[in-house]
Amino acid sequence: MYNDFFGFREAPFTIAPDPRYLYLSERHKEALAHLLYGLSGQGGFVVLTGEVGTGKTTLCRRFLEEIPEHVDIALVFNPRVSARELLASICRELGLPEVKGHSIMEMIHRLNDYLLKAHAEGRHTLVVIDEAQNLSVEVLEQVRLLTNLETSEKKLLQIALIGQPELAALLDSPRLRQLSQRITARYHLDRLNRHETFNYIAYRLSVAGQRGTIFSRRALAAVYRHSRGIPRLINLICDRSLLGAYTRDSVTVDAATVHRAAREIRGGGRARFSRLASFLPKSPQLKLGLSVFLFTVTAAMLVMGMTGGVAEPEPGIAVDTVQPLPSAAPLSAARAQDGPTFREIELITEPAETQQDPQATQDVKLALDSLRPETSRKQAFEALFEAWGHEYRSDEHGQACAYGGNRGLGCLERQGSWRSLAVLDLPAVLRLINPRGEAVSVALLSLEPDRAYLKVGNEGQWYPREAVEAVWFGHYALLWRLPPWESPLIEPDSTQDRELWLDRALTEADNARSMVSEGAHADLGQRVAAFQRQEGLMADGIAGPLTIIRLTHYLGRPVPRLSEGSDDEPMSSTALSDAFSG
Repeated sequence: MYNDFFGFREAPFTIAPDPRYLYLSERHKEALAHLLYGLSGQGGFVVLTGEVGTGKTTLCRRFLEEIPEHVDIALVFNPRVSARELLASICRELGLPEVKGHSIMEMIHRLNDYLLKAHAEGRHTLVVIDEAQNLSVEVLEQVRLLTNLETSEKKLLQIALIGQPELAALLDSPRLRQLSQRITARYHLDRLNRHETFNYIAYRLSVAGQRGTIFSRRALAAVYRHSRGIPRLINLICDRSLLGAYTRDSVTVDAATVHRAAREIRGGGRARFSRLASFLPKSPQLKLGLSVFLFTVTAAMLVMGMTGGVAEPEPGIAVDTVQPLPSAAPLSAARAQDGPTFREIELITEPAETQQDPQATQDVKLALDSLRPETSRKQAFEALFEAWGHEYRSDEHGQACAYGGNRGLGCLERQGSWRSLAVLDLPAVLRLINPRGEAVSVALLSLEPDRAYLKVGNEGQWYPREAVEAVWFGHYALLWRLPPWESPLIEPDSTQDRELWLDRALTEADNARSMVSEGAHADLGQRVAAFQRQEGLMADGIAGPLTIIRLTHYLGRPVPRLSEGSDDEPMSSTALSDAFSG
């Protein structure tokens, strides 16, 4: 109804779990990282819990978008079923022909045959169960048994359980202690804080095509107070507030409009007054005394309000005359047409000189305006392969990761920051948001402390990092050189022994850091874990992609660098730890 009035392409505060509208707060980034880390493991369970409305389902949809192409997915959105019905749903999602009358054991045998065949083809299988708190103990036990399907090398099935806090309590019960021991990653998604709420609102407005500043600062504060940082409630309150402003023919939402919208969503204040009335004294004399006291307090509050003692009306008090506070740092005329980005709202209390250059941000948006999601991704990967010395053409060579795998290069997709990219020191493909709210891709080919060199379409240019940050929310993909035991370029009979390669690489890393190498006197897993601690990585003793990338740098293998031409020493362990602390 109000989209044309405010200049939106679509409603910005729908409660549908659209991944485009997922604002990645620090806790959402952590939750996504836990899910992706669990996926990179060798089977078992990944558990994500969170209160109702905190964005678990939307995050799940985003997680599914991040999953590599070699992973097969089975989604279960209605887990209030029996064990047999759950198995049938999983088989159906994986494309297995449905045969009525099969017993649970027969279905498990068919699933095992499918998983073995997928494993032989280099594929991985993931089962995602949403609203998992509705699973019974018996069904969860059957799900646990599915993780027994394995080869001598690895588990064949990864299972992600997503649900409300009751799920965590259920998994901690003594009857499910065996399942609990197989959880490789778990995370509880909490509500947003005040600044994250402001950023969340601005981000959704920007994706929908925001024109101008719509919510005043006091209105944003009121939204946070009423919603308590729960995204679903933020959406409901903001949607109703926009409707209220539209009916009053106002292009600005003030705090009073938000208060009224929140009351309408709660169903008004009558129910709360009825509950309060049950606690009032029954004696007429006490009622009269209480009334006089309340009248005195109310009069004092009104006097404080008229003298500036109250900065903003409390929830539930409709005051139509409340005006927005002046902005701490006025936006330029050109910027005001598009409205502040979520980054500017986050910094709204900071001094003006710390805010990003509006014109630089506008230049980045202008460069992205001509990009389209699918085309830009192909162009970005073509530029990425060119940096590695390969002439990749998506129309001829097919999927980028498959093309890279045949040339000894692996694909890595993660959520991170500039510091994460600086640590890995490899060219990357960044996913940015263009002015139409679409996710488009550009190639990051060089990185300096205050600027980044991007290949946008076919044009390369330096941009300020803060300007890029306004449209980048942490997603990146990169290529990395596979170790000898995984590379198809090395014949099996000449493949270097994995332990020998790791021993040499760890020794080189110790020498570079002037540390005493323990060599053969220490367990290899312990040495890998010690290296990971020094690099600020998760110290699990497993040589995964991040560990191999860092070891390859110490070996001096020829790879393209973001810091090409820089004489800087490798980042300190403190800086590395900071970069991956999220």
